[in-house]
Amino acid sequence: TRMLAANEESELYEATQARVNRAVVVELLRPGTARERESAFLNRARMCAATEELPHVARVAESLRADGIWFLAQERPSGYSLADLQLLGHMLTAPQVCRIIEAAAEMYALCEASSLRAGVLRSTEIYLNADNIVCFLSPLAHEEASPSSIRRALAAAIAPMRPMGVDGEHRIMSILQWLTDGHEDGSPVEWETFRETCLTIRQQMEGM
Repeated sequence: TRMLAANEESELYEATQARVNRAVVVELLRPGTARERESAFLNRARMCAATEELPHVARVAESLRADGIWFLAQERPSGYSLADLQLLGHMLTAPQVCRIIEAAAEMYALCEASSLRAGVLRSTEIYLNADNIVCFLSPLAHEEASPSSIRRALAAAIAPMRPMGVDGEHRIMSILQWLTDGHEDGSPVEWETFRETCLTIRQQMEGM
């Protein structure tokens, strides 16, 4: 029903599964993709389908080949992606940013603990609904991204919509700086530190 993003070897679409009337997000592998990249896509699809539910991640519905095209279908999260919210001119509040980072920290920490290969999250893959519930498209990847690139991508997805001129602005800037640059020696800040810090900030602000 709508194209969401075009990546190097695949395209992301919103779609509807007619037989069950369910909204999904479909990733299509472009026809003619090199055999080794097709193999990587299929390995990732199998991994997504076989992995038990990750926190804050949409369920993978199926991975199939139809009319010669491989695709991976995931349930569409409720609400809007950050990319859509940005197009609508929406700015995130400090508690909303904290909720996104808390959810990402919990999800990525479990991936690390379970030795699951994870990639970066883009703004088209991070969803927020009217109740401020956060949901991601599956981050599982054939080739694991580095901790620093994962954190920087998360900061890059949030930064254009960060709160400005309102309560919490400077605290959010500090969190995004942690994601981008890590500690003074350049090493990544632990996910648990992000989760605890964001939870504290959010509870303080939501309790005002």
